This record gives sequence, structure tokens and C-alpha cells, in this order.
Amino acid sequence: MESCTSPSGTQRLRRNAPLLSLLLLPLVAAAIAVLVSAALPAERAQAKSDYLTAFIARYPNAKGSKLDNCNTCHVSGSTTLNPYGSAYKQSGHNFATIEGQDSDGDGVSNLTEINALTFPGDKNDKPAASTPTRTPIPPSPTATKPGASATATVIAPTATKIPPTATKPGASATATIVAPTATKIPPTATAAATTIAPTPGVETGSTTFNPVADAYVDSSNASRNYGTSAQIRVDSSPIVRSYLRFNVTGLTGAVTKATLRVYANGLLNSGITANRVANNSWGETAITYGNAPAVGSAIATSNAVSANAWVSIDVTSYVTGNGTFSFALTSTNANALSLASRESSNKPKLVIKTAIAATATATRVAPTATRTATAVAPTATPSGTGSHVGRFATYEGSKTCALCHAGKASEVHASAHYQWKGDTPDVPNLGVAGKLGSINDFCTYPDINWIGQLTNLDGALVDGGCAQCHVGLGDKPTAEATQAQLDNIDCLVCHSDSYKRKVASVNGKLQFVPAPEKMSVPLINAITDIKRPSKATCLACHANAGGGNNNKRGDLEQAHANPPSASFDVHMASTALGGAGLDCTDCHQTQNHRIAGRGSDLRETDLNVAVRCTNCHNVKPHGNNDLDKHTARVDCTVCHIPTYAKIRSTDMFRDFRAVEIDPVKRLYEPKMTRQSNVTPQYAFFNGTSYFAEFGKPVTKNAAGSVVLSSPLGKITDAGAKIFAFKKHQALQALDPVQQMLIPFKMGVLFQSGNVDQAIQQGAAAVGWTLSQGYQFIPTERYMGIFHGVAPKAEALTCNACHSGGTRLDFDGLGYAPNAQRAGKPLCASCHSDKSGEWSSSTLFTKVHAKHVTDKKINCSECHGFSKAQ
Repeated sequence: MESCTSPSGTQRLRRNAPLLSLLLLPLVAAAIAVLVSAALPAERAQAKSDYLTAFIARYPNAKGSKLDNCNTCHVSGSTTLNPYGSAYKQSGHNFATIEGQDSDGDGVSNLTEINALTFPGDKNDKPAASTPTRTPIPPSPTATKPGASATATVIAPTATKIPPTATKPGASATATIVAPTATKIPPTATAAATTIAPTPGVETGSTTFNPVADAYVDSSNASRNYGTSAQIRVDSSPIVRSYLRFNVTGLTGAVTKATLRVYANGLLNSGITANRVANNSWGETAITYGNAPAVGSAIATSNAVSANAWVSIDVTSYVTGNGTFSFALTSTNANALSLASRESSNKPKLVIKTAIAATATATRVAPTATRTATAVAPTATPSGTGSHVGRFATYEGSKTCALCHAGKASEVHASAHYQWKGDTPDVPNLGVAGKLGSINDFCTYPDINWIGQLTNLDGALVDGGCAQCHVGLGDKPTAEATQAQLDNIDCLVCHSDSYKRKVASVNGKLQFVPAPEKMSVPLINAITDIKRPSKATCLACHANAGGGNNNKRGDLEQAHANPPSASFDVHMASTALGGAGLDCTDCHQTQNHRIAGRGSDLRETDLNVAVRCTNCHNVKPHGNNDLDKHTARVDCTVCHIPTYAKIRSTDMFRDFRAVEIDPVKRLYEPKMTRQSNVTPQYAFFNGTSYFAEFGKPVTKNAAGSVVLSSPLGKITDAGAKIFAFKKHQALQALDPVQQMLIPFKMGVLFQSGNVDQAIQQGAAAVGWTLSQGYQFIPTERYMGIFHGVAPKAEALTCNACHSGGTRLDFDGLGYAPNAQRAGKPLCASCHSDKSGEWSSSTLFTKVHAKHVTDKKINCSECHGFSKAQ
């Protein structure tokens, strides 16, 4: 029998209490109060009411009906679960997942019964049988003219249900479904003789010309020639334009249409413009930005540019006959576009159509009727296996979900996962801040690197941009919750394990769309198999932050989706492997789509609920006073996460001066130094943090580095503890005049490997002029290590830090004893120096046993801090 207590992670914690009580959990949801209250009858009644409240919330038509009662899930008058209640329990308390089931075996689905207000757990209570109706077939039309051309239409059939007839009193009968036959209806058509009008001229066809020269020029490299490149390019920042020259000969008629066609390797959400160039003397291997001929008036502008497709520009007003014609291609878009040059297989083309004079006589052609019956296939009802199967057949983001989940898009819109910024109560030097508007050491500045399609070294398109890990469909978030913003939310990023997406041009704008080719199941299954966020959906972004698996955090890698052992992560490993089987949301509580947890390196606080080991574990969990007294100063992570990056190495140093090739994406990326099984750095943390601000002069620390993020706290702060951290370092570009870190245009670096252009275009994108070039400066940031807790048997031993252990730098942390006390050498202030009485390996324990344990002397007598309470 199941009592109606709160479901999910709490029950798992209760089942695994013997194991979990021995572990130090860095990020586990607050469950203690629930465990204590579950035993109280009054609280049990309240929990029971919560289940019923959830049922009515999902099925509001049941409110006030007989289903608005505990008997929906329980056998009447008892606490025993009926079949529907049992199915609800086994589903993990998810009504949606059992709607398609027939729990009581009466031949009717649970959802149908609920809609009909009958009990889904009682086979003797089911909806009344309905009388089938037959759809009349309209009379067959008749063709009204002989010889008319017409098409017969086949109307998709509907199955007819023949009611059963019982042959004996009390006998049961089964309705029989008779398969229908498609009915062909003869067509109705009218026709008239067709008059072919004479034309004043006859097109002779088209002639295609290839360019005799093409090249692009770049204002950021004004003296460089790119005439032999396999690409030509356009960009507005820096100014990049392309020149093409065609020799048009052999035309014998008037030009009726001239079209310049170029092949786009990438995409652009605006068009490119073909301009006149009067000077035809430029040379393909000599032209540079410094000597390029002047650009004349615009001829025409194309539509928005799709990737791997031909772009057409109407140049009829310019190309009027034989001659030599030069064009300059330009763009007003700050995103660079690569086009194929004449050195590639997709050469630019000038396609010219001509016409000659002609006379013609109108000819009256009598129509000939051809009767062709066309079968119109019936529309298939989408099939699938998901929790929302049958509810919709296409997915358009939150537009689709809002039909049933009103108000949820507004919740997501207000969250840190969508806004990428928010209030920062734990960051003293910031107000509203987040990823957007801030400098970092991985992509540098998301604002100018939002979404894109990149062409890799193999010529293939690759999704690009920081928005790949945003819960939107491609638009940048705004503070105002307009309808367009609410419709921009992509619910399935978090709510479907099998859903995948890609960047595509939609109505001239880059957006995310479903990518069936990336999915392991049919599209209809991926978009309807909706559930609560799982480890897999969370890790799809969080494990791949920084551009790849475990690049950024070090303690979150793809292996966490299905941990191979309890040693890898005792909390997230399955119970079968000796772990606790926890999901992310068991620790990171959620409320109205806001999620708890910020560590030290997240600027904003999304949900102000502490994520602490003590949410599940006792403050003194060891049952050993010598160990338990450490918990006042030392966070559990210090001893219970000896190393991180256990399977996949992590990026420890990113050098933006140099590039290397990502072997999977086949793109350039900054050069990285990676490490595995890394020992954390340790520092005091009082819960608040410091962040460098974008667009402000940098401050260097004693080592000459710019600190991008660091925990705040010292040994004298009340409540501060030692925590484990990953220290990431980088070499980043600095404007030596303004003393500000320069953002990179990462798409330029990824595609070309050109660091200089990435810096120049990054500066231009935020309106900066690098009057004295740029330098490189070391940066560093600290990120908390909270995942990858090992079983207690693998925790650090005392000797890792004490008795000669070197893991902790006690002096650096502030534990060094004072040199003097009361004007005398420390020991001599009370007695003679007795340190020689003990060996170096026992000095620490012996001194503390004598002074702290025996004599109860406070730490402040010998150190610059007091005993932690």
C-alpha cells in the first residue's frame, strides 16, 4: 500500500538512506523536512489532497464530479490503490504518461474515461456506447462538356462500426469494424477552346558566361591580395567586398534578362548588393583594398542568403549587350559571408537571355479531354509512443505547448535559463547581470556570437553560436515578455531526451528547427515523448559548455548522464551500481521554472534556495568527533571529491593567440591545454563572488593576471568554509589604450583560424577602434567543484592534508600561527619552546591535543582567527 506522500527524489533518498547517510552530498534537494513530516497523519492527508489537486489541475472538467474524490485512485473506502492508482504510482506520479493506458481493462483508455467522467480504475464503470454515424457520399457529378479535361477525386473512407446484437439475455457482444472501400467520384469539369496569343519576340534561350577575373579585398588587410582564393567574401565590419569581371560576347539579340548568380557557402539574414564598377582595368592577382577601383551605384540587391545555395541578382539594367562588365559585391551586414570564387567548382555565372523579332498568328486550339482519376490519400493520424502522442503532429515551440500549459512560457521567459541574466544579490560589484553583457574566457562575449551557420574545413555546414545552449528558438532574449518573445521559447530543449535541433534560415532569419536526421527516434516520437528534465537534457548544454564535452566546468561531463560506477559519482550513479540514482532536479530544486544553485561562478541567482549537503545529510554526519569538527570550516567537497575530470579531460588553459582543429567539428578553435584527474584548488568561500565587468579597465592581481571570477571569503569571515575549485586560465586580447579585454568574433576564428580578423571584427562589433592594436594578457577564473562525489571509502584521509600532507596550503589559507603574542615569541609568551618534543609528522596533532583539547585555548590566542562555531 502506498501512502499519499510526496513522490520522486524524496522516496529515493529514503530508500537509500543507509548509503546516503555516509556520503557528503554537495548538491542535494532539501528533503529532510519531508521525511520527518511524512509520518504525521495530518501531513499525510495534506499530501493526499495535493495528488487530487494535481489531478484536477490536469483535468479541470473533473472538478466537482465523482472523480473529484480519492476513489479515483483508491478502492472505495480503503487505502488500497485501484489499477489506475497503481499505474499512477508506477509512472513516477505522472498522469500524462498513463493517459493512453487502459488501467482497468474495460476497453477504454484512461483519458477517454476521465473525459467521460467515469472511473479509469473501475472496469464496471465506463462510458456509454455511442451510436456510429455514416457519412453520406454526395451524388456523383457529371462532366458538362464533352472533351473537357477533368480529374476524378477519391474521398478517403471512414470505417463504419456495426453495432452488435446480443442473442441471449445477458450475453455479451462485440462490435465489428468493417473496413471501408474508397469511393471514386466522377469529375465535374468545364472547358473552353484555348487561344494562343502571338508574341512580339521569341526568346532564343540563354547564354552563360563565367568570370574572367574575381577577387575580394579586405580593409583590415588593405595591402593583401586574395585573387587566387577559392572564395570571395562580403562584410560590412571590417569592410570586405568582392570584384567580378565578365566578357560578354556573341549576343545577337536584345537582352531580355541578365542574372548574376553566385554560390553562397554560408548564410546571411540580409541580401548582398551588386554594384556598377566603371573601371575594368583591375587585375585579379594585383587588386587590394588600397588600389581597388571605386564602387559605383547599386544595381540590385538579392533576397536573404541561404547556405549552400545559389544567390541570384537581377542585373538587366546594367548588362545591355556585348561588352566587359565589372561588378562589386557588397553587404551592409556585420556578419561575414563566404561565396564561391571562379577557382571553385561552383563558379559565379552571368546568365543572359536574349530575344529576336517575330510575328505570330493567333491559333484557336480546341481542348481535348483527358479523364484521370486521382486518389486523394486519407490524412494519417500521427503515431508515436510519447506521453503527448495524439495531441499534436507538429511542434512550433511554446506556441504548441501553450495550448494546454497557459502561463508556463511567461515563467520560462522570466528565468535565468532564458534571460541569461538576472539579479545578483551574491555579487557585490554587480546589479543585473549574467552571460549576456559579460566577458568570459571561453567564447569571450555571447552578445556578438549569438547564432550562426559555419562552414567547416570540409565545406559542410555546422551550427554555431552561443544560442545553441539557450532555451530559445533563436531570437535573443529581451526583458519585455512580448508575444514574439514568449513564442521564442523552445520547451523541448529541457523536456525531451530525444529531441534535437539545428540552425536554419526561416523567413530570412536564423532560427532553430527540429533536426530529424540527428534524432534516434522518429520525429513524431521525439516531439511527443515529453517528460520532466532528465540528466540527459541538462547535460546536453551543461556538459558541453565552453564548446565541448567537459571543456568548461571539469566536474560535469557526458558520462554523468549514465555514470559507469559509484566511484565516478556516487549520487548520480544508479542504485544497481551502488549509487543513489539521483537526477539533477533532486538537488537543484525548481519552482515556476526557476532553478536553485549558483556555486561561485554564476552571476545571477535564479531561485534563492540553498543547495547544500545538509539538505539531506546531518551537519555532523561522521559519528566521529575528530572528523565532524572539520565541517565548521571545511566543505564536504574538499574530502569527498579528490579529483575531477575523471573520464573526459577538461580545458585548463585556453590560448587565444593560437588555433588548433577540432577533429569532430572540423573547425578551428583556440588552442587548449587539457588535463585529467585534476586535483582541485582550495579557497575560502563565504557565498559571495567577484566578477570582472565588460567594457571597464581591467585590474591585475599580484601575479599580473586579470581575475574574471573568484570566490570571496577569508578565514575570519563568519560561516566561510574551504571549498574545492577548478582554476581556469587563458591568454586573451587586451586593448592597451583602454585597458579593456577585447571580445572575439568567434565565427571568424572557427572558420578561418585568423586570430587577427577575429579580434578586429570583435572590436568593431562593439564599436571599438583599436588605435594601437592589441596585446595578450593572462586571465583566470575559479569554478566550484560539486559533482563527482566519491564513496566514503574513497574520500581523502587525514594524511592528505596533515602530518606532512601537501594538499592544502595552510599558510595561504590563513592558518599560519602568529609570530608573537603579548610582545614575545609565540611559544615563549607562555612557556619555553617545546616543539622539539614531537616529530614533524605528529607536531600538529600533539600541539592541538595539548592546547585545544586539554587546555581549551581558543584559536585566536595563537592565530589571527577565532574558533569556528
